[in-house]
Amino acid sequence: MFDPPRPYWKRGAVLSMIRLAVFAVLLASVVAQSAQDRTAVKGTPVVLGREIPRFVLLEPIRINRALAALTNADRMDRLIGQILPGQLVPVSEDADLVYFQATRGFQREGHTASQPGGLCVSKTRANTIFVYAGEARNLSETLEIERQRLPGADLAKLKIGQVHSGKK
Repeated sequence: MFDPPRPYWKRGAVLSMIRLAVFAVLLASVVAQSAQDRTAVKGTPVVLGREIPRFVLLEPIRINRALAALTNADRMDRLIGQILPGQLVPVSEDADLVYFQATRGFQREGHTASQPGGLCVSKTRANTIFVYAGEARNLSETLEIERQRLPGADLAKLKIGQVHSGKK
């Protein structure tokens, strides 16, 4: 019939939670915006002082498949699927990363068709490679980047590809 007003400390906790949520949203938008300052790759990109013309993926790289206990909310926050074997060509870069687009794309769990995707490779940190979904050639497109880097077993599936000019 009549609900007594909430105690003062509960109102303060609710306001603190709202402030925290607003801060998190603003921080995420700043991070997403700064991560999207990509430019098209011109020439062969340099990663850790070495020119990398392309990667060749020998086997699929599966990500987050073992996380069967994830809730639907957690699944919305993660990429679950695989990068298909084939070539990965550099298409764009930002200050920290080079984006290598997979020619066969990224296949989400439960889907038979693939979508654009690939790997983003740190220019300055060894063994720091992330999977992304999206078209990195389109510089205005926001990419969905998996937050956990690839483990060593997946890095071993990648080989550096050479580009031959065809001249003898």
